[in-house]
Amino acid sequence: MTQYGACYDGSSGVCATQKLDCAAGETWLEPKDALALYGFECACDDVLVGACESSTGTKTCAVDADSCDAGDSWLDARAVAAAGASCTLCGRNTPFPSPAPTRAPVEAVLKADDDDDGSATLLVVVVVVVAVVALAAVGGLVYLARRPGGLPSAIVQAEAHEVGTVELVTSK
Repeated sequence: MTQYGACYDGSSGVCATQKLDCAAGETWLEPKDALALYGFECACDDVLVGACESSTGTKTCAVDADSCDAGDSWLDARAVAAAGASCTLCGRNTPFPSPAPTRAPVEAVLKADDDDDGSATLLVVVVVVVAVVALAAVGGLVYLARRPGGLPSAIVQAEAHEVGTVELVTSK
């Protein structure tokens, strides 16, 4: 097992990869001192690391800020923990919580589709109603034609007379 160092605040320690990981008021303990003097067993899956956050908000665990792409923000291990996640040098990473969905995209679509007279919305409603009625009528006729004692010799014709009206004609 590789032993890593720790940041020590006088009462507790946090396993770390380097002195730069220590917060103000913490002392860096070299790996041998962390184990021999303080009993901190710091294996790679005990070492907390930070994360890179892209401009789109995607967070990826990383060892240090130098691991981030240009334009990414660095989150130290404490910031990662505050965000409800955990990044370790190896092994046990706890994923970042998914952000709550927003209503902005839906509102943007509604605003973009808004027109003065409502004709586009009315047209969509009429088309949907006609489609649902037509599918229901065809499904009902298929059911009746296939059931025992149904319409075995029926010839079914559908004639469209105007938008939204369908006349069903049966003959024997």
